Amino acid sequence: MNPLLKYIVKRLALLPFQIWLIFSIVFLLMRAIPVNPARAILGEGASEEAVLAYEKFLGLDKPIYVQYIQQLNMLIHGNLGVSYQTLLPVWHSIANHFPITVEVALGGMAIALLIGWPLGAIAAAKKGTLLDHIGRIYGGLLASMPVFWLGLMFQLAFLGKLPIQGIASAWNVFPHVTGFALIDSFLWGGLPSLIDVLEHYFLPWLTLGLIYSGIHSRFLRANMERTLNEEYIKYAKVRGLDWWKGIIFNHAFKNSIIPVVALVALHLATLLGGALITETVFNIPGMGLRLFIGIYSDDYPIVQGFMVFIGIIIVLTATIADIIIAIVDPRVRYT
Repeated sequence: MNPLLKYIVKRLALLPFQIWLIFSIVFLLMRAIPVNPARAILGEGASEEAVLAYEKFLGLDKPIYVQYIQQLNMLIHGNLGVSYQTLLPVWHSIANHFPITVEVALGGMAIALLIGWPLGAIAAAKKGTLLDHIGRIYGGLLASMPVFWLGLMFQLAFLGKLPIQGIASAWNVFPHVTGFALIDSFLWGGLPSLIDVLEHYFLPWLTLGLIYSGIHSRFLRANMERTLNEEYIKYAKVRGLDWWKGIIFNHAFKNSIIPVVALVALHLATLLGGALITETVFNIPGMGLRLFIGIYSDDYPIVQGFMVFIGIIIVLTATIADIIIAIVDPRVRYT
């Protein structure tokens, strides 16, 4: 078998095991919490008989291993369960909230790339100069900064100047058609409605974008620094190529960007985690806020379903990134 094809088959074969592992860890962690969901839903004033009856209705009266087998079987058939609170399928909540999370994550990634890549490239091209030191400090500082802290600081700094809660103003009410606020607002209210949503998204996007721009700038700088020491770069200098256009952009940047593409693919997945935190800070009705409510109310299916769904996206994205790199980079060894 072709080595590349063999590598792709091996990576795809790992997917079911990875998904099973994510499900198992989430299931056990949720059951390790000393809380009775039936009691939490019915309230402390509920009688013991009512709690026991509701436990039976939810299936919580069965042994843990029976619940595990039943829910694993449901997962295999694409069923993530039913919310204890709303009694609606978990897929219903994902369909309602995931598009918002995607918008938050993609907006943050766009800002991260627009800031991080130029900073990383300039720092590598000006190694040892003041610009390089500033870029390295920026990358280290932002990469280590907690998302929630930066979001709270932005809320304090822009209070009264920019929206700091939600995704739209009180006047901007639009129907849930596609689930994507940017699309639905424009279809319903035109440009004014879209601008209002963009204003609400700006601080969440900036929060995520700045954090991840630090990571991208550091990673790209490290890759370009190695590339600039390659023999073909030295040969390009001898040939008298223009430093910025001929060497930095056409040679160093383009060859350094291959591993960074993998980082982008992985960060699209990890950005979902950052987006979940950002949504809670800015009260954005995405998966993060719904997950927080589910944790607070001990809604096992919502928490478990959301975490498994996000975990599946992460492992799929990581697998696709590995395969893309294996295809476009001939230096990859298929192991």
